[in-house]
Amino acid sequence: MLRFYDRKTRPGGGLVDWQARATKCRLRVDVPDTSGVWPEGRLLILEGGWGGSLHLRVEPTGEDPNRNLIVTFLVGYEFIILPEDDETLPHRRANILATGFSVARREEGMLLAAELNADQFLIVKETPYKGRGESHFWVFAPDQAQRLSLGEARALLCPQEVTIL
Repeated sequence: MLRFYDRKTRPGGGLVDWQARATKCRLRVDVPDTSGVWPEGRLLILEGGWGGSLHLRVEPTGEDPNRNLIVTFLVGYEFIILPEDDETLPHRRANILATGFSVARREEGMLLAAELNADQFLIVKETPYKGRGESHFWVFAPDQAQRLSLGEARALLCPQEVTIL
């Protein structure tokens, strides 16, 4: 199964070709339709992958339907992919296939592709501009995506540590 998330927690969205006022990289993903879910979809990395421009193409057929792949495009100020040994949110991290960043004057965009097994998560911390407000965590599992506060993410990933008063 291949899912594409375009700035939201449910699959879907069209072509991403974000380079408005970009100063560093070009991010692009071509998708076959706006449904966001392809049971036998496969991912092609056409250009780049780490640190340069990144161009991905999603094909609707041709891959193992038991393989769980996600492609996500996030827009905001700063994004950090949490490591597996993160102290605040310990988890088994997904296998990251490709990442790309594009920096504009007021915001940053991040495109990434990953493969997730049943017990793995991809967690991306979204930090607000100049630290104003709370950070949020994009939590991607093989079957869903959620944008959570730190407390909600800890309850999901570390339920034995959460006490209800």
